[in-house]
Amino acid sequence: MHREIEAHWHQGDSASRLSGETLDIWRIDLKSSTEKQRAQAHKARLAILARYLDVEPDSIGLSPAPGGKPRLISPETALQFNLSHTRGTALLAVHARCAVGVDIECRRRIDDPIRLARRVMSTAELESLAACPADGRATLFFDLWTRLEARQKTLGRGIFAEPVDPNALFSVGFSAGEGLRACVAIDTEDTPPDLRFLDFDRE
Repeated sequence: MHREIEAHWHQGDSASRLSGETLDIWRIDLKSSTEKQRAQAHKARLAILARYLDVEPDSIGLSPAPGGKPRLISPETALQFNLSHTRGTALLAVHARCAVGVDIECRRRIDDPIRLARRVMSTAELESLAACPADGRATLFFDLWTRLEARQKTLGRGIFAEPVDPNALFSVGFSAGEGLRACVAIDTEDTPPDLRFLDFDRE
């Protein structure tokens, strides 16, 4: 199930707590030079996870699971998370127990979105792109792409791996800022979670 919502961002608390019904999406401003933004996003990820776990960031141990998705190995916890970043902004999704995936993309000019979509998207998605007026095709492409990335990342699959059934997960599409398209997905059979949109404060 997928739905679109308007994200209302709030300053994140210095100490964060999660219930089993809450999915937090953190927005991280990457102010460093382009080549250092990946490292900055990873540092912010540790700082945010440390708030939930009530530990120092340097005590957190991460290891890639099959498929490459990082997971927590120290301390032992059921906490689930996923990180995505683009030009100047990162998003971190966190849930108390359910697998999550998030993707953020900076909208930009694409000369032939259908050609790119043929590599990974379903027949139905390709048909919707083909039916879309040319001036709106790039916008629809990024909408569909972020949905796809978020689903695949939730289950730890690469973009070219076996596609995740869109009906198997709950996902939400939203704007993460001007020109920034995002989607978060969660593997849950329960009632869709409450979403909190939080801005990360390094202080």
